Amino acid sequence: MEKLVLKARDTKDAKYNPVWMNAEVHSELKELSGQLGIPMRELGTQLIRFGMEHMTVEPSDNGQVPN
Repeated sequence: MEKLVLKARDTKDAKYNPVWMNAEVHSELKELSGQLGIPMRELGTQLIRFGMEHMTVEPSDNGQVPN
């Protein structure tokens, strides 16, 4: 399986929110959360676990990756 690549978010709180999420993605995740009956925070935790196994994070355009 090919790994998906996510860009790191460049903000002072990047270590807490390493991946930028646009409003469309947020809306889709909120809808999925409701359909599955899983709170968004729990769904997010599960997605992060999946991501750690199946994705890589590359530096953003300015070359910074959160710690």
